[in-house]
Amino acid sequence: MYIAEYFRENAKPNGHRDAIPACAGIVGVLAAAFSLSACAVSDDPAVTVPGKDICGAAEYRQRIGENIAAVSIPDDLYHRVIGPNTIVTKDYRPERLNIYVDDNGTIERVVCG
Repeated sequence: MYIAEYFRENAKPNGHRDAIPACAGIVGVLAAAFSLSACAVSDDPAVTVPGKDICGAAEYRQRIGENIAAVSIPDDLYHRVIGPNTIVTKDYRPERLNIYVDDNGTIERVVCG
């Protein structure tokens, strides 16, 4: 039964219609749809277990305390240099090397992500 038919058939003698049952049905359908959407498969690549050094961070951790300008980073290395006021995305990419520097360019931390 369509909602419009329901309202026509359930009109009260004073002309008012009882909208609560129809709204409750709609709310139930929407709640079911939203809860099923949580089960949807993501298109994002699988995230690996943290702790694996996929990006090669261990090699660059020995450079902590040095200035980033003195560090040679290969062009094909997927990386980003992050300063104190740098805006970055929060996506986790295990193959990406994140090099955190202070205001002077001194390397403070090196992690994958």
